[in-house]
Amino acid sequence: MPHNRDNLYFNMHKQPLLGQRIRLSQFATPYTITPKNGVHLAKGSTGTIRQVYDSRTIGVQWDSGTEVMIAYDAGDRWELI
Repeated sequence: MPHNRDNLYFNMHKQPLLGQRIRLSQFATPYTITPKNGVHLAKGSTGTIRQVYDSRTIGVQWDSGTEVMIAYDAGDRWELI
């Protein structure tokens, strides 16, 4: 299911997001893609939701081994898989 503000709100209230698998479709947060900090994420990266901060920010344990939060308001986009 493609992510947008409306279906994330629905999922937060009707379906628990913790433990859900996601795929990154757009990654706009610049600090998370620099090799200097050891984070290697790109479009198509997959992971598991470990924290829900609010209706538009989630913490993800990525399959690459890193844990990075992503935020709708920062331009990040994802889909549940």
